[in-house]
Amino acid sequence: MNETSKQWTPRWVDFQCHVDLCKDHVALIAECDRERVMTLAVTTTPKAWPRNRELAAKSAHVRIALGLHPQLVAERENELPIFERYLSDARYVGEIGLDAGPRFYRRVFERILRACAEQGGKILTVHSVRGRQGIGSH
Repeated sequence: MNETSKQWTPRWVDFQCHVDLCKDHVALIAECDRERVMTLAVTTTPKAWPRNRELAAKSAHVRIALGLHPQLVAERENELPIFERYLSDARYVGEIGLDAGPRFYRRVFERILRACAEQGGKILTVHSVRGRQGIGSH
């Protein structure tokens, strides 16, 4: 293994990081790169995605996922058009799911899944609380 590949090869992987909720975004991203922690930073709302993307643009180890946290759907469903507008630029989609919430959560989750399927090429992570409340159980 040459020195360049060693510098990029991750030592750890974190699929559930909220860069936008940390006090010092720049320091966290720098630490991920320095310590070689491959990090998927999920946004809790679509409005947070552009800024997170900008912060991680030069990072070798941090990727940003466009998200709409299922526990925020009730107050942020109106951000779905924003989500759909940014989706074409997002490779990763995360912090989406059902979390055994009200029935309309399923409608939002299905809309996001449909949009991702239509565009193709997305890597999704699904937020799940009380995992037995899967999509078929509502």
